[in-house]
Amino acid sequence: MNQQTSSTATSTTSVSSHQTAKRSRANNSAVRSKRLRMQLTDTSDFSEIDSALERGAVWFYRKNVENFASYRDFLRVVKPELVARLAEIVGNRPIKYNLKLEASYHIPRSEAPSEDRAFKTRARALLSDTDIGCAVDEDFEVMLAEEDAYSGRGSGFTLTHIDGLMLSVYKYTPLAGSSYIPVPPEINQRKAIINPQNIDQSCFKWSILARHVGGSNKYRVNEKYFNEEHRYDFTGLTFPTPVSQIKIFERRNPNVSVNVYGLERDDDKMKWLVYPLRVADQEQQNHFDLLYIGDSEKSHYAYISDFSRLVRSQKTKHLGRIYTCKRCFTSFDDQPKKHILRGHQALEQHKLICGKNKPILPVMPAEGSKVEFDAWVKTQRLPFVIYADFEALLEKTDDRMGTYTRTVHTHHPMSYGFMVKTSDDVPSELLEHYGIP
Repeated sequence: MNQQTSSTATSTTSVSSHQTAKRSRANNSAVRSKRLRMQLTDTSDFSEIDSALERGAVWFYRKNVENFASYRDFLRVVKPELVARLAEIVGNRPIKYNLKLEASYHIPRSEAPSEDRAFKTRARALLSDTDIGCAVDEDFEVMLAEEDAYSGRGSGFTLTHIDGLMLSVYKYTPLAGSSYIPVPPEINQRKAIINPQNIDQSCFKWSILARHVGGSNKYRVNEKYFNEEHRYDFTGLTFPTPVSQIKIFERRNPNVSVNVYGLERDDDKMKWLVYPLRVADQEQQNHFDLLYIGDSEKSHYAYISDFSRLVRSQKTKHLGRIYTCKRCFTSFDDQPKKHILRGHQALEQHKLICGKNKPILPVMPAEGSKVEFDAWVKTQRLPFVIYADFEALLEKTDDRMGTYTRTVHTHHPMSYGFMVKTSDDVPSELLEHYGIP
């Protein structure tokens, strides 16, 4: 047992040392990169400092040459330069970008060297119609909030110097529907899709107009489709139409809203799953649900004529009608249940809560699966651990809490217990001095 324990301890120490060395190398590399940036850029503008992937990624840096001591003062001055630089780049093509605000911190009255800190934003898509000034303002607030959170953690570090702002720009190819693609047979069998067979790049337009085309030839783009083009304003769109341009279509047609859904293959269940790509904040009088299908080389829009029928099989095996939230795919049925709202009523109540949330596709874990912690190398022992528990008496009650909730018990604290566990290397004199049991 002693030999085995010693071997395990040695292995753990070796892995821990490897992780520490890896982090040290990464930190040293970051420090060297920052020193080079500070040497290369001396102008009060965003200067290009590096590029990669045949300029698929380009980095710019704006040094704090004015030596601003306030983040807000520095960002206020660089904002016009940043907006101008982004406008220049996005004038040629759609991009994604993110920002990194770099600074140095130190502990007052300490001989320890200063430490580098960076506050970042997530990558944001920038298109020709994006309000760049508004996007930059939002990014600035994200970085300032991150800095406030860091300063308020009680680390003892104070700001030494604001170094500069890095702008990272990446090539971005937005989703765009193009020519005709047949839907998978499994989806086609659900009889919930009208998929116009176009020969041009305007599948977004034809999928919108498909609602108004009847008869046996509604799956083929012909004179019936051309006769419906007057219904909506499609100006300002490019064809093929990226998902990001749908907001232009909605602005041109104030009483219109559009949701877009994708398809994903679940190999474990051997079936196709529908998931949300874009969900309008509020459904308008003329609402459209579109299915976006294809791959990185070719893609296509189709009109969803019956959303409930399309997603039913991935939500329930019952044959009765269901009402499905188009944002989170929660479903409700009309099965008679005591104190339960009917399907459409329950869905309307659910929308009051879900309407503010980000669209998601709930995925349940596979049957029999479990969560297990195995990252033992990332753990560390603590000198003190406290275990505590309350005991309570449960008093029966029958109070009402709103229309649909009833309280069955009231908890009355009766007693408590706790235990302090110390590691073996904690001196017993220390425990006795502070009265630690």
